[in-house]
Amino acid sequence: AGTLVANTINTDTGLFSTNNAYLGMAKAWVNFVGSSASVNGSFNVTSVTRIQSQDDPSGLWRIQGVDDNQYLQDYLAWPAAPNDDVTNQDQSWYLRSGIVSTLMYNLVNENIGDLAGASRALGLTMAPDPEVGGEGYLSTKWDTLGHALSRCAYMATPNLRYEILQNTGTDLVFSIAEIQDHT
Repeated sequence: AGTLVANTINTDTGLFSTNNAYLGMAKAWVNFVGSSASVNGSFNVTSVTRIQSQDDPSGLWRIQGVDDNQYLQDYLAWPAAPNDDVTNQDQSWYLRSGIVSTLMYNLVNENIGDLAGASRALGLTMAPDPEVGGEGYLSTKWDTLGHALSRCAYMATPNLRYEILQNTGTDLVFSIAEIQDHT
């Protein structure tokens, strides 16, 4: 999860917002009461904490939020992706076989990437498919993307990792890579 520590927040209103201002933290906003840190409303913020000491009585605010991988837990693998009509899924299961990284790449691209229906497309940049992990089979039905991806990553030889990260701009990038043994 991303953490932002700030000492320039307007403490009267507790107003803070970011558009991926902290690397690794998803787009977020929060409105809180400065005197008590009680949150009036927020998006992708998990906690607001005042940090004070005798040396710094005015203190700092620590705002913690979810990271960009949260999208993989928020979105489901639709059986007939990229069909955008949830009531008209003409397949009961999302079934694919092939190179494991390609299965993972296509699952994300068809559900929240460029090939997804307009209501689900996040505008992700898809890093190139590394075409690794051996042959595999993916069978999923309304699982979260994160759960389906984890099953694929584990079955791959060698195991794979995946992530959504913010690049140097505001683009979110989905990537897959082999897990490297650094022992």
